[in-house]
Amino acid sequence: MMSHPEKFSDGQPCWIDIATPDAEKRTALVTFLTELFGWTFVVGGPEMAYYSMAHANGRPVGAISEMAGVPSNWTTYLATADINKSAASFSQNGGAVLREPMQVMDLGQMAVVKDAVGAVVGLWQAEKFMGFGIVQEMNTPTWFDLQSDDPKRAGSFYRDVFGLTVKSMPDSDSAMIGTPDQQWFSVSPKQPNVPSCWNPVIQVDSISRIATELERLGATILMNDMPVPGGMVVVFADPVVHAPLICFEVDAHS
Repeated sequence: MMSHPEKFSDGQPCWIDIATPDAEKRTALVTFLTELFGWTFVVGGPEMAYYSMAHANGRPVGAISEMAGVPSNWTTYLATADINKSAASFSQNGGAVLREPMQVMDLGQMAVVKDAVGAVVGLWQAEKFMGFGIVQEMNTPTWFDLQSDDPKRAGSFYRDVFGLTVKSMPDSDSAMIGTPDQQWFSVSPKQPNVPSCWNPVIQVDSISRIATELERLGATILMNDMPVPGGMVVVFADPVVHAPLICFEVDAHS
């Protein structure tokens, strides 16, 4: 199990962040996530839109920015060695480029794109900043799920764009995506009346404990004790910008 990645491959989720409309909501979301996951934050200056970097065990796991007029949803970023090529491939395979590749100081280059099933995702070409410093440990990103009304098309899209392997799940439209040796994310049917979207999944020690904390902190639980391969999840919307996020408890017997 990878916990301290040294490099991310093309198409592999490597970062998450979320924009908030103002300082009050950014600060409130920082407080909420600190209480829920025990994350610590390092806040950037105004030139960085107060980009507040979250850390677990001293390593980066995500960020919150302050940016008016931007939807407040968690964005998952996929690694790429050639961001211009990957962005062009999104367009060529039925997606679209929403924000052209741009330089982010000396950290790397980013773009925002939409895939062929309508889900928004980021691209990241690393320079000085690679992305997650820790994954698949407690209170860190451990999985990513793309929910769509056409999971088979979604799987084919990421296969074509990044050359990934699609491993279909038995008796289901869902699939696991990655390499032949390691899966990185899943595609699955979305809930009714919800747009296609990428959902980060944070590993926790106990779904029941997290559910109690979510209620105490004023979050809205959307689904609870839902069985998934390898464990159970709770899906919730935070009490600040109401962005969905998933927590996952590993089944000790799986």
